[in-house]
Amino acid sequence: MAKTYVGLSISARTKCRRPQIGKGHTLTKYEFTLILRGQVELTEKVADDLFEAGCNDGTPGSCNGVFSIDFHREANSLEEAIRSAIANVKSAGYEVERVEIEAEAVPQPA
Repeated sequence: MAKTYVGLSISARTKCRRPQIGKGHTLTKYEFTLILRGQVELTEKVADDLFEAGCNDGTPGSCNGVFSIDFHREANSLEEAIRSAIANVKSAGYEVERVEIEAEAVPQPA
């Protein structure tokens, strides 16, 4: 279920899988979708550009003229995962319009 907040559509889902890396340090895998700005057509070149820019944990797709990338990114936090994915997309030469995340993924205050 997607939730829309003013100025940003957020609809993210997380998996609480915490693989071990190094001494006692763990990462969480976060699932979210980036919607790209403009009329981007999914071509082999676009997919290669995104992969080479670090989006190898994302699955690009296009539906009804909307280009999206579904990410399964490991990071220390949801914010870090999203920021790094946006930076990767930008380094490939594309702009992000919004982020979609399942509501259950957003931590709730205690």
